Amino acid sequence: MTQQSRKFMQLILMAGCILVCIVGFAQSVPAVPKESPFNLVINGRPIEGNLILIDGRYYVSVDDLARSLHGAVQYGNDQIVLSLRGSDLPRSPSVSPAVEDGEIKGTLTFFFNKNYGTRPDVGAQAWLITGPVDTPPDAYVFFGVGSVQISSKTYEAVKQTVADGNGNFRMDHVPPGNYTLILQSQHSRGALDLRTGELDKKNKRDVLGRVFSEPVEVHPGEAVDASHDFGTSTF
Repeated sequence: MTQQSRKFMQLILMAGCILVCIVGFAQSVPAVPKESPFNLVINGRPIEGNLILIDGRYYVSVDDLARSLHGAVQYGNDQIVLSLRGSDLPRSPSVSPAVEDGEIKGTLTFFFNKNYGTRPDVGAQAWLITGPVDTPPDAYVFFGVGSVQISSKTYEAVKQTVADGNGNFRMDHVPPGNYTLILQSQHSRGALDLRTGELDKKNKRDVLGRVFSEPVEVHPGEAVDASHDFGTSTF
């Protein structure tokens, strides 16, 4: 290798060392904090103090948070504890307050006979339908999983449940509103014509189990009592 070639190789090695040193120095230099041009707003309340931008992330002082949101900061025991009172935090205008649900419950019974009297209608079923729904005696009523078919129209059930061993049923977490509660007895069947005392053959609704329906209005936090007695089975 000539003397000129050796000098050229030395220059390349020196340039490489300088480049490595520059890159290493750049990586060791911490990011410079910058004051952000934005203002921080939490639930509609502006936060006082400076919003700092470091490496693409925004930082805010816990003291500024506590002061702006009427909270408190405690330092000690290797912890920084920030306490905020929930009642002092304003809600965002776009967020509506939560509405408390209601419930529907009751006891379903039927008349067994003169010796045993009224008994719990164990296994009686209950469906809750949104809005007004009519169940006329001449309509076939079929109950399925999550739906009720009345003649040719099918209604989706909001809630569905079965009476327990004591005849009690309960529907929890019912949103406030107007509904139709449809009940079907497990023991009382058929329909008696009050004029003649005979079985009403035109009644198609109660062949598989006597059906009762009523409008129900549910208010926030309210428990509606929907107890019902299906009466005597006619066959």
